[in-house]
Amino acid sequence: MIPSNRCLRTIISTVLLCTILLQYCDGRSRHRTSSPRRQSKYQLESRRERKPNIILIMSDDQDVLLGSMGAMNKTRRLLGDKGANFINAFVTTPLCCPSRSSILTGQYVHNHGVYSNQDHCVSDEWKAGPERRSFGAFLQNANYRTGYFGKYLNRYDGTYVPNGWVEWVGLLQNSKFYNYTLNRNGQLFNHGHDYHRDYLPDLIANDSVTFFKLSKMAYPDNPIHMVLSMPGPHGPEDGAPQFAQMFQNNQWHRTETWNYNPNFDKHWIMQYTPPLTDQLKTFTDFLQRKRLITLQSIDDAVAKVCNTLEELGELDNTYIIYTSDHGYHLGQYGMVKGKSNPYDFDVRVPFYIRGPKIPAGVDVPNIVLNIDLAPTILNLAGIPIPPYMDGTSIVKLFDPPSNYKVTKRRKFRYVGREPWRDSFMIERTRSPEEWEQYFRKRQKELERGKKPPKTDEECSLPEMQLPCKPGQTKYCVEDEGMIKIRKCRVAAAETKEPKCRCTKIRNTNPKNDNNNNKDNYRPGRFLRGRRDVAQQDIDDLSDFAGSYDLQFEISQLSAIIGDTKCRVLTNDTVVCDEEVFESKKSLVEHKKRIDEQLQLLREQMKNLQEIKLYLKRVQPDKDDKEKITKETHICRCEGGLAVTADRDLLADEPDNTDVDVVYEEDIDGEEEEEQQRRKSDKKKKDRTERRRNRQKRKATFEDNFANEAEPFFEDADSNDFEDIDIGNTKETQTLTLLERRRIRKQEKKKSKHKKIALWKE
Repeated sequence: MIPSNRCLRTIISTVLLCTILLQYCDGRSRHRTSSPRRQSKYQLESRRERKPNIILIMSDDQDVLLGSMGAMNKTRRLLGDKGANFINAFVTTPLCCPSRSSILTGQYVHNHGVYSNQDHCVSDEWKAGPERRSFGAFLQNANYRTGYFGKYLNRYDGTYVPNGWVEWVGLLQNSKFYNYTLNRNGQLFNHGHDYHRDYLPDLIANDSVTFFKLSKMAYPDNPIHMVLSMPGPHGPEDGAPQFAQMFQNNQWHRTETWNYNPNFDKHWIMQYTPPLTDQLKTFTDFLQRKRLITLQSIDDAVAKVCNTLEELGELDNTYIIYTSDHGYHLGQYGMVKGKSNPYDFDVRVPFYIRGPKIPAGVDVPNIVLNIDLAPTILNLAGIPIPPYMDGTSIVKLFDPPSNYKVTKRRKFRYVGREPWRDSFMIERTRSPEEWEQYFRKRQKELERGKKPPKTDEECSLPEMQLPCKPGQTKYCVEDEGMIKIRKCRVAAAETKEPKCRCTKIRNTNPKNDNNNNKDNYRPGRFLRGRRDVAQQDIDDLSDFAGSYDLQFEISQLSAIIGDTKCRVLTNDTVVCDEEVFESKKSLVEHKKRIDEQLQLLREQMKNLQEIKLYLKRVQPDKDDKEKITKETHICRCEGGLAVTADRDLLADEPDNTDVDVVYEEDIDGEEEEEQQRRKSDKKKKDRTERRRNRQKRKATFEDNFANEAEPFFEDADSNDFEDIDIGNTKETQTLTLLERRRIRKQEKKKSKHKKIALWKE
């Protein structure tokens, strides 16, 4: 039976409908089973098997001892309170390029060969050897997505991309904030002076965050490693405009060593560094403020990275390290600014770390170095540490947890079996080639017959040793393997010795002087000075003070002043604890406490002024020697030998004509009189000399006129004068002038003789 067309169409449509339904159901079932399979594989993966993300944020020339971390509140809250703060973190070479090379390779300077910021920085030897063995190359081989953003090395010229970095945004040459050039994965891009597009700290933060997001989207199973190398607070210290009004009158850099001079126990440059002038002091304050302003952008960058990781759910699986390449000084020991010195302010750096295995909010006292960063990063990534690295991984301080203990006050203590370092080496930045050149030059000088400045025997004398003593002009010092002699530039404070002068033997007591020589006796020589106080006056003062409870006031004053949280250092710098600036309320309370102290001090000053007025009104008895209580040094001459004695002892001795006693104040008075007498004699001598010169000039003038008129008298007779009218001739004028001068001179002599006669009468 052949089905009709209607039935056939019905059968075909039914079959097609069933086929479509089966395909749809099969597709939905495959979709439901495949998607959960991926999620379950990702979710069931153990956290221990997942490699953590590692982010290194590094500043440039940031100090610790000058208070720079006090300006980075976000960093201290996000990394310090949530992680570990290493309070004893140092660098092995306080110079940019050598220290950064040590951070990248984990080696000392003498091993990676970068000795300075000049010739050895990014040299061919560096490119062929240590640069290829940086921690970035190891992480890239371990399937990490690596990215470097910001300053690399000082002499980097942008002609290549270093090995080990998937994303490369490197700054050419030294730190800048505007008008710089970047190498972006092999292509050079110039930037201008527009803050919103070109400000380098913000650009580094934005590019690094974008790289992290895109890497997680494209490679969700790959861990990420980034280096954010910030230019601040290195010069030119261009801060963001929104922070331009911050940190006015900040003086955190004025530590106890600020403008501390002299320093004869330090190396040679410290011995000859003069104190800071007022202009340089103002400059250090200005530069400190600019440096703190640049750190605000870095602080915002740290917060931006942490917030992005938290949004992506990667914060708990990420290690964040914050540090600097070396420290800095601003006026310490009189040095205006800079680094590269082996002192705390140049070698100590901030060091924070936060991560899964790091306890939160602890201060770690163990010593960590910049050469520890490379082995630490490799250890966190699960990569074996190469044996040529000089540093040590700090992970063993925290892993396993039994290696440390944390007290109730959040004090960290390492209790592991493996010992931790208690010392380290700071290297001088001088290459072996420079040393060889120096010793070769020195050898040539010795071969030519040049002797060393001073022999060992001469410099072994005590008067040639440091520190310079009063009266010492030179000292010996060992410099670069040779003994050299130096001058004591800053003379030590010389102590004044008592002045003694023995005069002719005479009796100092006019009562026992048989000759009664008034010239030898000066009234007041033995009178007490103003500072001598009689015992009776002291008793009167004690009676006066009895009605005033001075001890109670002093104890009350000390109690209030001792509660202050600010102190003044020896260099007149005010330093306050951080508790004062915690909130506006604490600052206001502290100001009130200071006002109370000032009010109490004013009352004390008023009382002391009254006591001072009373002491001025009291006049000691000048005739009673027994009331003298003050001991003063005097000079006593016996047979030409001057010795010192006390006035009390000498006052008890009988008068002796063979002893001449002269007080120090009398000596000073005699010297002043002698100087005045010499000045008056000199003035008299000058006046006499000027008078003689005037007389000589007058005599010369008269002789000249007489010589000019003499020919006229020889050629003319007396009769000629009677017949010739000479009233208007030059000869008549000359004779008249001579006569007038002679008459005037005679009159002066006569008047002078009259005055002398009257004076004698």
